Amino acid sequence: MKKKPFVVSIKNVDPILWSKFKAEASLLGIPMGEAFNQAIRLWLFKVTDVSVKDKLRKIFGEGIEVGASI
Repeated sequence: MKKKPFVVSIKNVDPILWSKFKAEASLLGIPMGEAFNQAIRLWLFKVTDVSVKDKLRKIFGEGIEVGASI
């Protein structure tokens, strides 16, 4: 089943950054929508990726050191 196109309007985009983004997508031969989807996926992965060490710190506090056994 094909998804219905979804149109998004975004304010305050850096015009230089946007131009570079468009140029790279063009060089790769991919549509802007696909390039934008890839950028969003990468950003979401980055901001939601919490290391195991960080998770342990959150659970047990700052006393967790590398090599410590639990």
